[in-house]
Amino acid sequence: MSSPSPHVCRMEKFFIFGKVITYEDFLKLELRVGKVVDAASVEGSQKLIKLSVDFGKEQRTVLAGLAQYLKPEGFKDNKYIFVYNLEPKKMMGLESQGMILAAGCGDTQKPIEAPEGAMEGDTIK
Repeated sequence: MSSPSPHVCRMEKFFIFGKVITYEDFLKLELRVGKVVDAASVEGSQKLIKLSVDFGKEQRTVLAGLAQYLKPEGFKDNKYIFVYNLEPKKMMGLESQGMILAAGCGDTQKPIEAPEGAMEGDTIK
């Protein structure tokens, strides 16, 4: 029997056992398209990138723990999917007002890009 490819994710490694949410809880998530207008490394952190995100009607700061996967300039002028209604959280003295969604396996994580033609502030259903 051959060993699995290094590119294959083992689901049990990432699955949080026993943490099932209800459909009603899932419906509470507000996912929106945001365009990153500026991105910078967070001083003193090896993981965080400070993103300035345009959601159409407002601009927010979102901290992303993706510095080991993508340089700040790689985010700029791209549209991604964000959790919009997440409670703000302080990290490294800065407030994050949302969360960028990312997917990947092991040493590879990539932010989830918005569908082509999506506009800033569009909701994902």
